[in-house]
Amino acid sequence: MPLLFRNSRIRLTPGQIFWREVGQGCPVVFLHGGQHDGSQWLPLLEKLGQNYHCFAPDLLGFGDSENPKVHYSIQLQVECLGAYLDALHLESVYLVGHSVGAWIAASYALQHRDRVAGLALISPLGVAQNSDRDRWKTERWLVNPIAPLFLQIFAPFAKIFGLGQRLKALRQRRAHLLQFPTFCKLLFRRRAAEISAELLDNRLEFLQMPVLILQGAQEDQNQITASQTYAKLATDAKLSLINQGDRHLLETMPDLVATEIETFFGY
Repeated sequence: MPLLFRNSRIRLTPGQIFWREVGQGCPVVFLHGGQHDGSQWLPLLEKLGQNYHCFAPDLLGFGDSENPKVHYSIQLQVECLGAYLDALHLESVYLVGHSVGAWIAASYALQHRDRVAGLALISPLGVAQNSDRDRWKTERWLVNPIAPLFLQIFAPFAKIFGLGQRLKALRQRRAHLLQFPTFCKLLFRRRAAEISAELLDNRLEFLQMPVLILQGAQEDQNQITASQTYAKLATDAKLSLINQGDRHLLETMPDLVATEIETFFGY
């Protein structure tokens, strides 16, 4: 029988939150990545909604949730998640997060250990990587309002030195990033020291619940290293490397990801 999805909204102190909901039973909350919204989880919800009560909110500032004029941070998203769970009277949940959503999920679990039964983290961000810092410097520059001027000035030299494709790639990357303004505020428009203070390297050993890390083996090495760091530092963690998986793991292998999560949660 087809599952009936429900769309809802609730006003919290930080702002209005929109979410998708399906199924009954043990509650599982899904936190999307920084370049997505809650619809990212629909293929998984169709499978996991058979056995779980699934909630897929759009994080504050993303998708159909409100985008208030506030200073965005991981901690703000953690507080908003807590207010959301309180409003829905969800005392103990499983959390599933992707990328930035995994960072938020792990941060929430560290602050509310008694309210998280388990974590499934897919390609998680939130640990220190030197190459991340270098990449983020580039992307921080790309989302700067003056970047188009510099790219325009650079264009004649790019043609001379055979860097036309590189220039095109930078422009495309800028256009893509600007589609996700809250993601840019979280990672590229805050002081580096503030972001570093929210990294989890020194706290992961205090995660006191089972943790599953899912990682595509074909993703870039820096991301694989981040997942390995989570698995190494978290007390009760299991890393599952999916051989043919890449950065689009959720889109290309939703059934496999759903099976991994279902097996790990034990239902």
